[in-house]
Amino acid sequence: MTASRSTPPCFANSRPTIRSQNAALDSLEPLITDRLADLQEGIDARRTKGARSATDLILAERGKRINDQIQAAVVDMEARYNLLLVQHSTKATGWRGVRR
Repeated sequence: MTASRSTPPCFANSRPTIRSQNAALDSLEPLITDRLADLQEGIDARRTKGARSATDLILAERGKRINDQIQAAVVDMEARYNLLLVQHSTKATGWRGVRR
């Protein structure tokens, strides 16, 4: 008796899913780079121009806008992941039921 080595149907479309997840992560990179640059700008302003200059940067809320964009992207990624998890779990459950 040999075990079946066929690929479960729930994994048949995993490559597009992985590409989609990588694209979502790639979209975060420029936002994170911008946020880090914004933080460094604030540090530099504080060191070279004083507290008032750094405060002015904070009050401009550029960092908050970037954080909001990062948070929205992560929430979207999490929602997509949860949907995929449910879809794959459902397919896997169905696949196991066929084998029994």
